Amino acid sequence: MKNKKAFTIKMIVFFSAAAYFFYILVAQQHVLDMRKNELVKVENEIKKQINLNNELNNKLNNINSDEYIEKVAREKLGMVKEGEKIFFDIGR
Repeated sequence: MKNKKAFTIKMIVFFSAAAYFFYILVAQQHVLDMRKNELVKVENEIKKQINLNNELNNKLNNINSDEYIEKVAREKLGMVKEGEKIFFDIGR
């Protein structure tokens, strides 16, 4: 009788410990999933910032080019080359 009672207590302790470890495992999996989602978001943000950085570097490299200076002069300052004629659409 004593062996049966000791066996029952050991089984209860074993299954309790197994249930506890299973619970911890499931909880940790949830935390890992959340962290993976955060990692994906951060990696996407990094890619976006790298693309923006590349665009800005391209603009910076082209800022002293004759084409860029001419574009700014035409668009922002309204300048034209000598001999060019400007037409205005008065229908608007």
